[in-house]
Amino acid sequence: MTEQTKYGVVLLPPTEVWDWLQQLNLIVNGGMEHPPILLDEHHKPHVSLAHMYVTDVQALIEPLTQVIDQAHPVTVLLSAFSVDTIGGHTWSSVVIQDTSELHQLHIAIMDVVQPFETQPSSYRTTFSYDRFWPHFTIGVDVMPADMDFAPRQVTIDRVALCRMDPPYSTCGEIIHEWKLT
Repeated sequence: MTEQTKYGVVLLPPTEVWDWLQQLNLIVNGGMEHPPILLDEHHKPHVSLAHMYVTDVQALIEPLTQVIDQAHPVTVLLSAFSVDTIGGHTWSSVVIQDTSELHQLHIAIMDVVQPFETQPSSYRTTFSYDRFWPHFTIGVDVMPADMDFAPRQVTIDRVALCRMDPPYSTCGEIIHEWKLT
């Protein structure tokens, strides 16, 4: 039997937001020597649009390209800091206000990857379609200090297909990347 690997289609933030999220991640981790999530080049800050288990990830590139080529850069509002308990873990996140454009991109991507899925992903059943919750995860199983920030609007123009690394589905190796225009 072929090994099942989890992949994700994600939005990657612009450099200034990437840097800011890494700073928040360091604050949330509170100087831990081995934090559960350390955002860096190997664990990229991202917004998940889809997660799936597939055996032939290369087969996804062309159908995803057809969908992503129709999309435009997404302007979103980074609206709040959130701490939530999900699946027995405490997740610290920067929440993104969902928009029609972002939601439609999420749905289109979820629909296009479904025929390639080889086993169900908890993302499909827990966080997709009407349950879509766009956010940047900045920590897990740590209790940060008060992390209020002024909402900020950003435009995201990078989409990537990446390997989602266990145990917390961080965006690891980028398989393919697209630029929204």
